[in-house]
Amino acid sequence: MHRIILILPFLLLLVPATTLGQPDKKKDVRSFPTELFPLKVGNRWLYQGMEPKEKMTVTVDRMEPVRIASGDPKGGNMDVESFILRTANGDKSLQEQIMVTGDGVYRFAAAGKEIKPPLKIMKLPVAKGDFWSIDSLSGSVDMKGEFFVDQSTVNLGKGDETVWLAKTRDFKIGDQPMEVSYWFKPGLGIVKQHVKSGRFEFRITLEEFRAAGAGGDALPAIPSLPKAPAVDIK
Repeated sequence: MHRIILILPFLLLLVPATTLGQPDKKKDVRSFPTELFPLKVGNRWLYQGMEPKEKMTVTVDRMEPVRIASGDPKGGNMDVESFILRTANGDKSLQEQIMVTGDGVYRFAAAGKEIKPPLKIMKLPVAKGDFWSIDSLSGSVDMKGEFFVDQSTVNLGKGDETVWLAKTRDFKIGDQPMEVSYWFKPGLGIVKQHVKSGRFEFRITLEEFRAAGAGGDALPAIPSLPKAPAVDIK
């Protein structure tokens, strides 16, 4: 079995979970697109792992609406877009479910179970020095700690490029300490990821981003998007 696939369970790569109330795809579903993570069905990322033969492809398979608390003082729910991402390494594959709202990028479920509350991996709009607490539960496993945001650089083959870094601090899954870092570049999404838990370590760096329907090797420019209204997720 490939080493990347052995490590993937430590990355909180998610599989689709039963959504609250099963939103109707034909009804209004709110969308919160962000250039920080361009999620569109058909988009694809190719990553290089820690060893030359370690290649990993992430593809946006489909959109699935999820139902969350609206944040309205009067209560109620709203349906928002989430996306099912398929991660493949050779003949092995896993799925994850990502949700974007006005205040962040979230992992919505883990191991077929909903994360309560969803796990925020980047705050929106992004700003250096931002931080937030993590206190979530997936099944019987708790996730506690903190994320913070900083600016960093990543070499994607053309020299160092400025990116946003979201990194954990004092983070644990159950009783297992874990270090998790995501490097985001506007227009490309996650360009680097690093996870370390005990003797396990995982690192991938973006080799290519291919937008849905794009030809050639050019990375398409994605225009700036207006700030979406904040959504309180409880």
